[in-house]
Amino acid sequence: LQKIVRRKLLSRSHRNITTKKDIAAIKIQAYYRDHLWCREGEHSKSCVKLQAVAKGVVVRRQARIASHYMHALARLQVTVRVSPINSHELTLKFAIVSSTSPVLVTST
Repeated sequence: LQKIVRRKLLSRSHRNITTKKDIAAIKIQAYYRDHLWCREGEHSKSCVKLQAVAKGVVVRRQARIASHYMHALARLQVTVRVSPINSHELTLKFAIVSSTSPVLVTST
């Protein structure tokens, strides 16, 4: 930041600024702009952290649902393996309710 201020002070457009008051005012403005920039950076960091937390919640929910379905499939697999398998008495049938979503139907 100080290099930028010095470069500005030594540039041709600012050579006529020689009073200490003007130099002090330029430095104060530069430090204030730097302060605002840092504050904005901290705000964006907190937004990124909040987004990460929210995404973590979504991912954990998806993992919980996937685990639930995997457990249900494992129970179904055990049920099928334990029961006597006859091609005529298969207890589980797949019925297609709509063209896109197959539904598992059990017959008793």
